[in-house]
Amino acid sequence: MSSPDWFEKWKDDYKSSNGDDAGYEDLDNMTRRNLREQLISEQGKICCYCMRRINLNASHIEHFKPREKYKKLEMDYNNMFASCTGQENEAQYIKWHCDPRKDNWFDERMPELTSFDIEKCIKYQYSGRVVPYHEKNDSRHELEKIMIEKLGLNADYLVRNRRLAISKSELSDEVEYSDSDWSDFIRYYDNIHNGEYEEYCGMFIVLMNELIKGTYKN
Repeated sequence: MSSPDWFEKWKDDYKSSNGDDAGYEDLDNMTRRNLREQLISEQGKICCYCMRRINLNASHIEHFKPREKYKKLEMDYNNMFASCTGQENEAQYIKWHCDPRKDNWFDERMPELTSFDIEKCIKYQYSGRVVPYHEKNDSRHELEKIMIEKLGLNADYLVRNRRLAISKSELSDEVEYSDSDWSDFIRYYDNIHNGEYEEYCGMFIVLMNELIKGTYKN
């Protein structure tokens, strides 16, 4: 997505008034709130990492390339995403996930979140767990394993919710769907409806594509 005009104007106005480029800490509360709202809307109200439902009061602005290490990108809209809060306020969940768990970690080998290759980083299991996309003998396997750990994608909360979502979906129906039916389901999960993607939509798309191709491996 391109940076919204209002955000670019805010940066221009700030520079005109202060003689220097704005940093992330210069954002006032209202502008930061508007920015988070914009990101949430563009993402169809799901977290950029775990695809859990998010809203304005339960989300963060996440810098994919951490602003502490990539100062020049801290106000780059294309480096900003909306992340869930990773259960940070719920002490019973020891394994936090997404933005709070990732913190300042980053690996230059990671594909951009908006790139096609991001879909070939993890695989989903019907148990709700995620595993590396590539086999152990592939050089990418270790990075994918680290990504899963650093983002906490197998936190108990997420695994349980994915498993529950699968149990309520077409994947658990006792119906012999045709490839055409599965393709229709995939198109549904691949699109926004009433401003929202379905929670864990990417998981459904991957699993349904594997069903059609007959390539699912537990």
